[in-house]
Amino acid sequence: MKIAKKQLEKIRFIIVIFSILLMICSAVISYSLVRKNDDKIANLQSEIKKKQEAIDNIWQSSLNHEAKINNAILISLLSKNHKKDYSKIIKYYTESQNNSIDGLAKSLNQMQENKENIIKIIDNLYDEKIAAENEITKKSGENKFYTAIAIFLQLLSVALITITRDLV
Repeated sequence: MKIAKKQLEKIRFIIVIFSILLMICSAVISYSLVRKNDDKIANLQSEIKKKQEAIDNIWQSSLNHEAKINNAILISLLSKNHKKDYSKIIKYYTESQNNSIDGLAKSLNQMQENKENIIKIIDNLYDEKIAAENEITKKSGENKFYTAIAIFLQLLSVALITITRDLV
């Protein structure tokens, strides 16, 4: 009997130590892995916000420039009889030194080329934004998995402690 009681005490001690190790593992998972992913998610969200602001700014700038050139065309049509006013209008709206119709035509062509480049830039920024959003989704899934493992380890630890209490 005495030997069996000593063995039960050893088993109980081993189970308690194992339970403590499970709790420590749970804490490490919760603290390090989940926190690390949360930091990455926060950085990605900040990056997404910056990319969206860049997209908005680039697009708004493009629209403003396009509106300026469109206004120059409209106003220049109205002031064609006044050469002095016409050249000032073209210069102001197109920011060009060439104040003629050719200069306006070049500005229109350049505007079209700029618009195509801006669309490519916006597409690239949007692709990067989507990639960051996908990474956030992935990290969130990992966090759920790690949290589930940590909870399982905690429950297992509590169950083992409960079992050891009944061994005595």
